[in-house]
Amino acid sequence: MVIELKSNSIPSTGYMPAPYVCADADTLASERREVTVAFADLRGFTTLADCLPSEELVSVLNIYLSIVAKTFRKYDGLIDKFMGDGVMGIWNAPAPCPEHARQATMAAFEAQQVIHTLQKNEPTLPRIDFGIGINTGWVISGNIGCEEHREYSVIGDAVNVAAKITAAVPGGRVWITLDTMEQAKDCVVVMPLDPLALKGKRQAVKAYEVIDIALPQGRRL
Repeated sequence: MVIELKSNSIPSTGYMPAPYVCADADTLASERREVTVAFADLRGFTTLADCLPSEELVSVLNIYLSIVAKTFRKYDGLIDKFMGDGVMGIWNAPAPCPEHARQATMAAFEAQQVIHTLQKNEPTLPRIDFGIGINTGWVISGNIGCEEHREYSVIGDAVNVAAKITAAVPGGRVWITLDTMEQAKDCVVVMPLDPLALKGKRQAVKAYEVIDIALPQGRRL
């Protein structure tokens, strides 16, 4: 069966933030730029897949993915891709987003809150959670692929670090790197974590768990 929600807890936004709609794919030349990248991966999906019929499983998956995607877009993020049971979002590419680290962090934290509220209001909805990891750094952006099929995306170590951190994040949590925290520190309350030993990195990566959003007086979400 297809699951239908009784509440209206999922934020409604357009397919893309306005700045991206006007971007001409032919003009998206490769360039080096600083971005913030977020990965959101579902926890417990494999177990759920063993328990639900395929149609119901896809319905549940789409509900959760929609929450994250719509919340990322609400804060000017670009949905780079869906990866099975996960989402990759980018800020500050292709269109400028001056406070990209701040926007990405607020989006991730709000997505977790929306999921929590939805689960509270929909007791029959199967419980699965996202772990969300965020990193800020320099990447190469542009149309990537073959002649027959290209997609706008970003590549580089900053993307790899975000993905590797996400793999370690418990469900329902948001972890950010030091680079992201330094640019978003005016709006986040964080708890330092033990440095993370990531494969391929010589030094452990400093990371923080976001425990609240606290904007300066006069600023609003």
